[in-house]
Amino acid sequence: DILIEIMDHGVNKGKAVKKLCSLWQIPLANAIAFGDQYNDLEMLQTVKYGYVMENAPFDLQQQIKRITLDNDHDGIYQALLKLQVIDK
Repeated sequence: DILIEIMDHGVNKGKAVKKLCSLWQIPLANAIAFGDQYNDLEMLQTVKYGYVMENAPFDLQQQIKRITLDNDHDGIYQALLKLQVIDK
């Protein structure tokens, strides 16, 4: 129940996603991200389709309105199906 993450000030996954999308010439409007912890917040807010897993903390779920099933119940797969990114 304890999670400690140490990062340099200003470092976050949102900035990393922006950099990768820029390098790979992928518009952020076409990007999808999934997360389940507070360190995922900036990433989920950066992409057009940010999904928080059902097992994420409640207040994170309140900030990110797209919620999918948890890790143990194929949450990523279910969200991709809804977006029609993969075939059934």
